[in-house]
Amino acid sequence: MVTASTLSRWLVNESVPGDIELVQMATALAAFCFLPYCQIRRGNIFVETFTMRLSKRAQSRIDAVWDFVYAAVAWLMGWQLAAGAWDAISTNTVSLQLGISFGYLIFICAIISGFLGLTALVTALGAVKGHR
Repeated sequence: MVTASTLSRWLVNESVPGDIELVQMATALAAFCFLPYCQIRRGNIFVETFTMRLSKRAQSRIDAVWDFVYAAVAWLMGWQLAAGAWDAISTNTVSLQLGISFGYLIFICAIISGFLGLTALVTALGAVKGHR
């Protein structure tokens, strides 16, 4: 979309209508879709400065605690996103140029956030069992 809009501006001095809105929405959706995958692959950033000398079991327990926290935060975030989606749908909040409803996109992100919480719970339970 960015490339098409840039080329359009260069060739005909006009951008693709709603290009910024579409890129913003797609970026938000892509970011939310990536989070559960990143969590299940243990791809988040780890800071092991203080835990490097601990046993693998102790490291797994610490990871489990933070995965449980992450699950709780993801579910809280999903709950708030669902509330925001309900508000956006009920008030018919739409994008400025294209008139696309934000509510359904926010609701999809709420569902993905709930799935992220489930994924973090699974990785936490795996860490408790000693699987990293």
